[in-house]
Amino acid sequence: MLSARSNTVAADPFAPEIAGILGGGTMRSRRLNGRSVGHAMRSTLLNYCHRSNSFVSSHMSACAGLSVAVVFVCHSTLEQMRQPMKLRFIVYGLLGWCLEIVWTGLPKRRPIDWRLPAHTSCWMFPIYGLLAPLYEPVHNHLRTARRPWWQRGLLYAVGIMSIEVTTGWLIQHITGAIPWDYRNKTNWQWRGLTRFDYAPLWFGVGLGLEPVHDWLVRYTSTLPATQAQRRKR
Repeated sequence: MLSARSNTVAADPFAPEIAGILGGGTMRSRRLNGRSVGHAMRSTLLNYCHRSNSFVSSHMSACAGLSVAVVFVCHSTLEQMRQPMKLRFIVYGLLGWCLEIVWTGLPKRRPIDWRLPAHTSCWMFPIYGLLAPLYEPVHNHLRTARRPWWQRGLLYAVGIMSIEVTTGWLIQHITGAIPWDYRNKTNWQWRGLTRFDYAPLWFGVGLGLEPVHDWLVRYTSTLPATQAQRRKR
């Protein structure tokens, strides 16, 4: 029985400690009273659990830190999203939907399918709506800093492609698929999440959204609900 038990425990890295406590040595077990044995058993088991779960604990800590950061950013964003920004969020989402339908319906190969089929995704509405809390502050900062148009366009392109990668990665991990999967469409892509040959397109889209942003700010500031909210302040 002793030999079978020692062979079973030897496969574990903590076998010597556990075997010594559970009765691996007769003289030692006689010297230790019940309290010291219990204390040694608890210390050894805690050490065993701590070492065996170190990998999981480190990853859980990283995930917890990332979750706290995401919650903090979302809370700060929601605090800033007053009534006008909520309305602009909806407008950007609807505008993005319409533009994507037009873009995907344009003929891009021959023979031309004159039905002009187009498509979009329900996921795209909140993604386009993110222009309100993300694009508008960047535009305001670049305008205050008086950056030239080409610098603004480059920053817009990089920002839009970064959002494309981030949101596509999240949706892929949630659903297992990317709404705009580029893997079978071009070689100028990265993991199906973004297309590098679309950088000039996003360059122009970013610059084209500047007057749209300014017009939406002027329009939403004249709404009765917005004026009533300002009076309450």
